[in-house]
Amino acid sequence: MFKKLAGLHSPTYDGASNPKAFEDWLRGMEKLFEVLQCPEEWRVGFAGFYLREEADLWWAMVRNRQYEHVVGWREFKDLHKNRFYPMSFQKDKEDKFVRLQQGRMTVLEYASKFMELFHFAPAYVADEKLKMNWFEAGLNLGIKEKM
Repeated sequence: MFKKLAGLHSPTYDGASNPKAFEDWLRGMEKLFEVLQCPEEWRVGFAGFYLREEADLWWAMVRNRQYEHVVGWREFKDLHKNRFYPMSFQKDKEDKFVRLQQGRMTVLEYASKFMELFHFAPAYVADEKLKMNWFEAGLNLGIKEKM
C-alpha cells in the first residue's frame, strides 16, 4: 500500500501558516486514500509520513503525549486543523458562507465559491437538503423564480 501511495507523488505539508496549504494537503491525502481504498487504520501512519518541518515536529510531540491512545483519522485531522488552521480563519470562512450571494457572479462562479466555503459551515449543511436550500437561497431572484 505504501509503495502505491509513494508512487502517486503524495503531497507534503510543512505546517505553513497558510490555511489553504493545509486544506490542499488534506484534500490531496483524502483523494489518494480513496483511490487506493486505504484502510482507515493505516491513514494516520501514512499521512504522518508526509508531514515536514514544523508539522512533523508538532505531530511527533503530540503522538508521544498520546501514550497508548490510538489516534484515528478523524482525530488526526481535527488535531491538525486546530493547530494549523486558526479559528479566526475558520470563523471568517463560515461567515462568508452564511453571507454568500450570487450577486454579479455567474451561476458557475457562485457554485464554485459555494463549494469552496460550505465545508467551513457544517452546521448549515448537515445534509444534502440543507445544502441545496443554502445554495438556492444565495442565487439571484431571477434565477430562483425560474427554478
